[in-house]
Amino acid sequence: MKKEDAASLIVYAVMIGLALFVGLGIIQPVFAANASVGGSQYAFAIISVIIGVFINAILLEVGHILGGLIGKYRIHSVNIFGFCFHKKSGKTHFAFRMFDGLTGETKFLPKSEKSNPRPATLLPVLLYLIELVAAIILYALISTNVDVDLVWLSIGAIIVASIGGMMTLYNIVPFKLDAITDGYRLTLFAKKINIIAYNELMLAENGDEPFTPRIFDEITDFTAEVNLISVYRNIKEKKFAEAETILTNIIANEAKTSNSTHNRAIAQLLFLKIMNEPLEDAKAYYATIPTSIHRFIANDLSMPSLRAYVLIAGLMDDAQGEIMYCLDRKKKAIKYTAPGIAEIENSLFKEALDKVKVAHPDWKLEQ
Repeated sequence: MKKEDAASLIVYAVMIGLALFVGLGIIQPVFAANASVGGSQYAFAIISVIIGVFINAILLEVGHILGGLIGKYRIHSVNIFGFCFHKKSGKTHFAFRMFDGLTGETKFLPKSEKSNPRPATLLPVLLYLIELVAAIILYALISTNVDVDLVWLSIGAIIVASIGGMMTLYNIVPFKLDAITDGYRLTLFAKKINIIAYNELMLAENGDEPFTPRIFDEITDFTAEVNLISVYRNIKEKKFAEAETILTNIIANEAKTSNSTHNRAIAQLLFLKIMNEPLEDAKAYYATIPTSIHRFIANDLSMPSLRAYVLIAGLMDDAQGEIMYCLDRKKKAIKYTAPGIAEIENSLFKEALDKVKVAHPDWKLEQ
């Protein structure tokens, strides 16, 4: 089991433990003492949970915004549950967009080389601590009050704070989980090169003006992400050897990147080999890849993995059903792709599908 998977299981187990502790240790006794209000107790708990999720999702992004401003960034976009407000050419626009986070995502544009993303990872924790203290004080002041309405208010505050605690716990662990966490970012930002890479990545993905980032020799998750932008540029310009060199360097530094970053770099390289080299050579390379990475590529919801898997399923496994599976998932995967990369990914996916169509003219494959 990869350390990211183990970390995810541990975090979810702790979150469930926290929910059980609050539910059985705090909320249930109050329910028992006020049994006369019956089924409305459960409706109250459900509504409090929903409110808690929304309040804490908003607080999380407010923390990111305030931290970004302190760190000398311009706010490019704020996304909460897919409701995204973003800047374009100096104007604010609204759109429904996917996000890389538990409940949302805020993106920044650095104002200068001194822009520092650390405050944006720390302010959400400070806001939660303020929320927690307020909830504890409220509970302590009125939990023994004979006024039933005030008692329910105190319990509601504890539920909301507990939801915030679970979300904060998820967000501060120093590992890459299902989504990138602030805790994981903070560990990366301990190295100056990652701050430089992060700022260049934000400019390349979100800036109004074209920005060509550097190619980093030192590999981390952030420098790898920046280098992959150069991979796309080289592929677009048909400079396949240069693209392979960059990918080979990322893959060789497996211990310095997350599982997903490493495996997607392999998917990118595999795509290039199948598209541009004799199929037997590509099959030989594929045979050297561990089966765990085979499974990752087959199940990963990212465009590099999907287009690689289209070629694997169509040219190596002759699995038409798997191609249809990829076509269904592609609509969602492209939504997770940065706007500047999405156009290139659509073109590359079409090239992969066209290659399969040539090999299997009798297959009905339509996007």
